[in-house]
Amino acid sequence: MKRFRFRLQRVLDAKESEERQRQRELGQAQKALFTEEKKLSGLNRLLKEHIDQQREGVSKAMSAGDMVIANRWHKQLNSRIRQKEKEVKLCEEEVAKRREILLEVSRDKKVLERLKGKQETEHQRLVNYEQQNMIDDIGAKIRQNRANSEGNAP
Repeated sequence: MKRFRFRLQRVLDAKESEERQRQRELGQAQKALFTEEKKLSGLNRLLKEHIDQQREGVSKAMSAGDMVIANRWHKQLNSRIRQKEKEVKLCEEEVAKRREILLEVSRDKKVLERLKGKQETEHQRLVNYEQQNMIDDIGAKIRQNRANSEGNAP
């Protein structure tokens, strides 16, 4: 009997390739998210340090001009933090989108793999059936030859 050949092997190979590509894209999106979260964390740390310095300055009697500058800096930093939070949210949405795409491609690939497995099992069952028939035929011929040779013996 012929060797097993999965008719949809090229489709399965394409799905595997697409899955690897989608994994890379997800990894890139996760890396971008990590980078943006790290920047946001740095801005939050900077804000905390600024607030601590401002409290220290108030206790040391800061000048009005310094307080105005510190207040502007504080507002600008808050604005940058809000913008960075928006960027982080966009990155999170991108990661979720990429993850969903990867899951769909993986599901499609799994369906093809299960189909291939079923077809391989069926192919093996047919091979075993044909081999058993061949063995049975050989056994029947051997019995027939023995019966003929015993019938011909004096």
